[in-house]
Amino acid sequence: FDKCTGCTICASVCPGLAISIRAFKGERATLTFPYEFLPRPKKGAHVNVVDREGSVITQGKVLKVSETKRSNKTAMITLEVDKAYLYEAAGIEVVL
Repeated sequence: FDKCTGCTICASVCPGLAISIRAFKGERATLTFPYEFLPRPKKGAHVNVVDREGSVITQGKVLKVSETKRSNKTAMITLEVDKAYLYEAAGIEVVL
């Protein structure tokens, strides 16, 4: 943990998509996780945040969507969520 720079490479290349990055910013928190669905959410969008079972637990705001050649078509989504939901949050609701 002491050597982590927050680059998110580990999360984007993890074969099980099991790694996410959580951080606190005052009363708000950020969750960065791999996302393989299309279309990608847009920066600034308000989205439903889900737990590991897929149940909606709160709303979040998309702060960043990044995809690099190294990530093999897996985007990294960074959300702002209320600190109370940071450890429950696992991703966002996919709307088809």
